[in-house]
Amino acid sequence: MDYSEFKFNNQKLFFDGMARGIIPLSQSGATLAWGNNASMPMIENMLGGPHAPQSNSFDPDSGIPSGISGGYPKPWMSYSQRTNQANYTYAGPFARMIGLVTCQEGEDSYINNCSEETCTPDQTTKPPFAQQAIGGGAGIWGRIGTILSGDNAGSAGFYPQDWNITASESGTYNAEYWNNHYGFTGNSQWTDRPSWWDEAEKETIIVYAPPNLALFSPLIEVEVATAFLDFNDVKYYKGSALHSVPGLSVTMLSVMIGAAALTRWVL
Repeated sequence: MDYSEFKFNNQKLFFDGMARGIIPLSQSGATLAWGNNASMPMIENMLGGPHAPQSNSFDPDSGIPSGISGGYPKPWMSYSQRTNQANYTYAGPFARMIGLVTCQEGEDSYINNCSEETCTPDQTTKPPFAQQAIGGGAGIWGRIGTILSGDNAGSAGFYPQDWNITASESGTYNAEYWNNHYGFTGNSQWTDRPSWWDEAEKETIIVYAPPNLALFSPLIEVEVATAFLDFNDVKYYKGSALHSVPGLSVTMLSVMIGAAALTRWVL
């Protein structure tokens, strides 16, 4: 089915349909391919895969890193997936589009979408940005990268990509398989992509939609993974050692803090 006319006439609803999985991501006009799942160990190892996750970090205010070797956090990848990403030298951090930016409460016309020319500095730099959330909060998975053409060439933009696949969608040779195969335990274990995203440190930023993704390259609201922390990072508060706390002195707060640490919440 060709969605081009629908996209032209109601782009907000078009984005909403993609976020809900009704419209294929391939219809966006700017989708980046992810790559094939991992192969059996003998083949995968012979090709140099699979590739371990990378716990890099960056500050979006200081610029957006790009390329497969860029200094941003990455989930584990098969040989095919990493090789595929190397083709996108302009693509960087893993992200999720969560809405179109609007300036006025209740504004729903795409033409009136917020831009740097029509919004105050506060409206374009401080959350919450989007009045027009998409997909009932589901959002569209993708990457932050550099826009290559048009009026906003050189600026940061969003490119859809279906990288956030589940363990079952990863096939037989998923994260759990490699953990068992290599004997990874504890904090060294790999996670499936949804869990990796949940555990990543994220920020909400505003970027442009590339010209082939949306008309007039509107500003959009995007969550981006900026760091991936483990239990050894000082940013994690691990709570009190409950075995050392005197009897009857464990409060509900200390129990909740301990539980938060065990589930890798960032406090």
